[in-house]
Amino acid sequence: MKIVQLLAMCLLTVGFVTPAATQDVLACLITSIDNDPFAIKVKEGATAKAKELGLGLRSYAGKIGGDSESQIAAIESCIADGAKGILLMPSNPSVIVSTMKKARDAGILVVALDDVLEPVDAADATIGIDAFKIGRSLGMWAKGAESNISSKNVIMFEDANDDFAYSAMYGFIEGSGIDQVPSVSCSCDCKKDECRKRCTPECKKTTSGLIIFGEFGQTIDIPQRLTPSPIWFATGPEAMRRAIDTRNGLGASGITISGYGGCPSVGEVRNGGLSATVLVFADQMAMDGIDAIATFAQTGETPAKYTSSDYILVTDRPQPGVESIDSKTAMSRC
Repeated sequence: MKIVQLLAMCLLTVGFVTPAATQDVLACLITSIDNDPFAIKVKEGATAKAKELGLGLRSYAGKIGGDSESQIAAIESCIADGAKGILLMPSNPSVIVSTMKKARDAGILVVALDDVLEPVDAADATIGIDAFKIGRSLGMWAKGAESNISSKNVIMFEDANDDFAYSAMYGFIEGSGIDQVPSVSCSCDCKKDECRKRCTPECKKTTSGLIIFGEFGQTIDIPQRLTPSPIWFATGPEAMRRAIDTRNGLGASGITISGYGGCPSVGEVRNGGLSATVLVFADQMAMDGIDAIATFAQTGETPAKYTSSDYILVTDRPQPGVESIDSKTAMSRC
């Protein structure tokens, strides 16, 4: 899952819409890939809300991660079919911008889900996740669960070279209060030329002693960090899997935390593989998006530019001052 910290937070404004008012309205949902846990929940939410409001819904997905060609073809189909709105989980936010402009020029409402387009105003609205806030919540939880937390016993695993991962990591740093002040800021969009040099593996690998184990395959000496009690922090589902496998392969213990991982990460908390994670209500994000399309079709009203989706920390070890639910409760949402 690839997502960034949103620029602002405000409420999505939608009117009351009846099924009768939305007859013959077509909405399109374009997700990243069909088998992504987040995309599955998005599709469930969009399908349920479209049925409730009487909208037609056509769903499309990329064949593999980063498959912008399939998404572009889906957008073209939605334009040709006269859709009133498109909910899009962009696989490559910059590549599809010109096609999204064609959709908007055709009078179609474009709502980005989970990730912003590049530039952000290429969509009429964005409903996403505040990754920094998620990381900060998990950092606050970790600080309560492990009194000796510091940069010397934190091992970070990131999903991808993107803003979501960086925002989540720096949020965790702030929330946990670890003695880490990055000497070089890598919290930027590394797809842009001016940021590439600052977002190299070398930059991320060693900043004031905090090791960040990314997607680049660099070799790090994890065993030396197994005492005192290590904190394993992963930014998302792929990183979570690597963190758990690495920990188990070393026969290590310690607190293991994941940023967004969807229902699979909730399951890991339930079975003891994770100590804490967050559950993002992906289905609600999609329902809000379908509501926005229905309102737009009926009244011409467009939603707020930026909306931050709700989430809840999931753990079976609650800490004072940190709102959370237990894994059993969280599984009921899955």
